[in-house]
Amino acid sequence: MSSAAHLHVFVYGTLKRGFSNHARFCRGLIAAEEAQIVGRLYRLKPGYPMLELPDVAALPRGTGDADRDLHVQTAEYAAVRSETDSTWGLVHGEILTFDDPHTRLASFDYLEGFEPSGACEYWRVLTATVA
Repeated sequence: MSSAAHLHVFVYGTLKRGFSNHARFCRGLIAAEEAQIVGRLYRLKPGYPMLELPDVAALPRGTGDADRDLHVQTAEYAAVRSETDSTWGLVHGEILTFDDPHTRLASFDYLEGFEPSGACEYWRVLTATVA
């Protein structure tokens, strides 16, 4: 894999700057910028937000193969915004950029309890953000 490969992750909870897991899991990030995503945010229990995306916005699910996920992430998904109906709102968060996708995805998956088999509450999906 090329050293120029970058991982872009949308975060909306404790991984955002200034929140409890940012310093531990996001040290060494390349960039952070505010972003929005089409979806709905729920609080399952205190300190545990859940983001729901419209079906059209949740593109391929993340897998255990960081190279494959990074390749898919770089594709164009402009159609997501035009195909999403108006019953969905905008969720504010941040796009964090990293240059170590293998290490980062494994770390985030551990934090969230992600299992590529799907036997978990957390899904890592590829999607588009709203400019």
